[in-house]
Amino acid sequence: RPAPATPTLVRRVARRPSCPSRAAPWSRGRPCCRSRPRKSRSRRAGVLRDDVSTLTRPRPRFSPASLVLGSSRTGRAACATRHVEPASFVDMAKDKPQPRTLYDKVFHSHVVHMLDDVTCLLYVDRHLVHEVTSPQAFEGLRAAGRRVRRPDCTLATVDHNTPTTSRATYRSVSTFVQEPESRAQCMALEENVRDFGLTYFGLGDKRQGIVHVIGPEQGFTLPGTTVVCGDSHTATHGAFGALAFGIGTSEVEHVLATQTLLQQKAKNMLVSVDGELAECVTSKDVILHIIGKIGTAGGTGHVIEFAGDVISALSMEARMSICNMAIEAGARAGMIAPDETTFEYLRGRPLAPAGDMWDRAVEYWRSLKTDAGAWFDTVVSRPAPRTPASFWPFALVTYSWFCLGIASSVLPVVGQLEDLPMVFDWLPKVTIDARDIAPTVTWGTSPQDVVPITGKTPDPSACADLIRRAAIERSLAYMGLEPNQPMESVNVDKVFIGSCTNSRIEDLRAAAAVVAASGRTVAKSVSAMVVPGSGIVKIQAESEGLDKIFKEAGFDWREAGCSMCLGMNPDQLKPGERCASTSNRNFEGRQGFLGRTHLVSPSMAAAAAIVGRLTDVRDLVGNAAAEARRRIEVTVTDSKAYLKDCVVSPPSMPAPPVSATGKPAQAGAPIADKETGAASGAGIKPFTVLTGVPASLPMNNVDTDMIIPKQFLKTVKRTGLGKSLFYEMRYDPATGTPNPKFVLNKPPYDRASVLVCGENFGCGSSREHAAWALRDFGIYAVVAPNFADIFYNNCFKNGVLPVALPVPVVLELAEFAGANPGEEVTVDLPGQEVRFGGRAARFDVDPFRKRCLVNGLDDIGVTMGQERQIAEFEARRSEAFPWLDGAEYAGAGGGHVIVPVNVGGNQAGGKAKLEW
Repeated sequence: RPAPATPTLVRRVARRPSCPSRAAPWSRGRPCCRSRPRKSRSRRAGVLRDDVSTLTRPRPRFSPASLVLGSSRTGRAACATRHVEPASFVDMAKDKPQPRTLYDKVFHSHVVHMLDDVTCLLYVDRHLVHEVTSPQAFEGLRAAGRRVRRPDCTLATVDHNTPTTSRATYRSVSTFVQEPESRAQCMALEENVRDFGLTYFGLGDKRQGIVHVIGPEQGFTLPGTTVVCGDSHTATHGAFGALAFGIGTSEVEHVLATQTLLQQKAKNMLVSVDGELAECVTSKDVILHIIGKIGTAGGTGHVIEFAGDVISALSMEARMSICNMAIEAGARAGMIAPDETTFEYLRGRPLAPAGDMWDRAVEYWRSLKTDAGAWFDTVVSRPAPRTPASFWPFALVTYSWFCLGIASSVLPVVGQLEDLPMVFDWLPKVTIDARDIAPTVTWGTSPQDVVPITGKTPDPSACADLIRRAAIERSLAYMGLEPNQPMESVNVDKVFIGSCTNSRIEDLRAAAAVVAASGRTVAKSVSAMVVPGSGIVKIQAESEGLDKIFKEAGFDWREAGCSMCLGMNPDQLKPGERCASTSNRNFEGRQGFLGRTHLVSPSMAAAAAIVGRLTDVRDLVGNAAAEARRRIEVTVTDSKAYLKDCVVSPPSMPAPPVSATGKPAQAGAPIADKETGAASGAGIKPFTVLTGVPASLPMNNVDTDMIIPKQFLKTVKRTGLGKSLFYEMRYDPATGTPNPKFVLNKPPYDRASVLVCGENFGCGSSREHAAWALRDFGIYAVVAPNFADIFYNNCFKNGVLPVALPVPVVLELAEFAGANPGEEVTVDLPGQEVRFGGRAARFDVDPFRKRCLVNGLDDIGVTMGQERQIAEFEARRSEAFPWLDGAEYAGAGGGHVIVPVNVGGNQAGGKAKLEW
């Protein structure tokens, strides 16, 4: 999002791109359409790119596979209606295909249409839906008279709000879910899946579970697909070589209506872990160690590919744990290239391809790996050998050229060097060596606050960075810990084994092995629970006897659900309680108001439950764990055996709603209002120039749990959340009265419309409620050095402008706000300036988002203008990848082309808008 702190070199094209119509044998003599790239410097400081002119000549013909796969034979880009080769894809425009990363391949193969040089329409193959982030999306569909475009590509379940108590007497959601707001969300989803004809795993279905467990379990997640869900831990599915990421509620509605998303290509990041893991070190320890190394903003703006000896040796379930927490490193997504381990996991699952289709799919999946010599913008790996002497002359010459200002001439030549990636392998890197990874635990309130279990809490007095020192002091105070306190001295009150990170059968086996090897029961001072990730996992664990091991040791054996990971259900911590948890976030109040969370692996959690404090699992069981697996009465079974009777029939295409004319509406088309003739859907409030009071919140890593705590996510509306903004900081926890020390409770800042914050603002979950709460309070602009990706997107969907400025400017603005109470600042979006105290600071925003926000455009309405391109893409997709379509979709004749519909009505100064 913001300008990088140091210059970043992006690989560029040196030769003029060849026209696909000339090279492709299937072009049948179409005229050539060549274009010379226009060199320009991006507004983003230090980034050089190629802007390629848009061509208006007729589009050449392509084979379906070449269009969908990105022309694997020629390596050229192809768009649905025009020949455009944007900066993100220029490396594919040469006569000789450029090496591509796994992310490049999957992203490019799903581009439906380029809206400008950086913004594209990306097709979505798989959409997972749950009850928390979907009610408002379905309500938006109803208001606009739209239906779900691809029910066969959509799978829904309930997980966040669901109680994990016994379901032996379960009859219906209305009687089983006791909490009124949770019940309302669950019942709303049941109504929505009925109305829109979606496949749904309800509480009475043994396939019900956490979305990120049931998707892979059923074979719904497949390599090379794009997967989205209104949940930030959708990155889990990247373990299969899928491009999977979380989205906000507005984007959930966008996907439901159009099966596409408006996206910009992220940068590539490689995290390589080599060597051999030590005893009792698991994938959870690996990812916590990585986050501790690079920080919670280390992957911002990137998609991380995990690779190396350690990653390749992991099982699929362990890989899912790794990718699950890529979001905690700030990344848009995490990916691992599919291999034989992946194929064996998927073979025979209900929604995976079978027969000849399986062979065809695997043939394609084998191509989904990063090419040798592919470019990564950021590399995190094992220490490199000593720099060879032959490198320095090259480095000196290159650096001199750059300093002389002729990099635009030099870099294309450098880009031709076949060994360029090898040269850059010698540059300084953050190192990840498997030998350095020990059983790991978090000590603070961020996933980056990690130490080995044998380590101690940090001493803030030793930290030179004042902001970081304040963050350490705040975390230690919240966690009730002292500086330099040994982690093994920390007692725990509760232990939670579950969540989308660690609730699969292998996780439960690992925890049970520790319990059995210790020969002990849960400490009397500890309450411990085990929550399987799905009904299928629970059945398998019971068949293997794992439930007996847990129950006999004093663990509470539960039903499937998100449980204490988020605490939107009855499983919560009480104020001051401390928990060893296998979940993924340790934010303030994450598992319960004033609750304290330490993130650990399943085996470490089991050890903590037995001992009553955080403990090194190696000291508890040592080599006995392996012996225990042989000694205890556990029969390891194949998870696929529990899926034999779980074949999911694709849903029938729902009958199209009837418009005011009495004719059926087509997929995604808005229906005219029967009384006024106006469509119910509307855009956002236009944002042009905002003048208002700024308020300063000088904190880094302000997460969405801070912005809007979990208990306020149980609404089915988009409004009414302003009073809950920063609830746990704005109000006294004991009395519920406003905290007079919090900035937004102090006049004149209680009427602030601009919020000035620290780095990585909005990290954490995908909840769009954070943007809704800011807007409802009256804050329409947030200024920070950088933002978490999902929060950044959510702001634009709701008329809130996130402004990224350099750290010194943000500090200056924060000082201005504190020293001049009531003085106003101006945020000028058309002019891209923030004006305060007689000075102006420019900021960047991409043209497409700017146009939508200035004009109050509805993203779905904009996308409807590309309906023909979407339908054409779906036709090519069905031919190239038929295993991605449901049977009912093929039987219904595929996609349906619609025409623009006049919305009518007045918005923003009486201008009538057209929704396309």
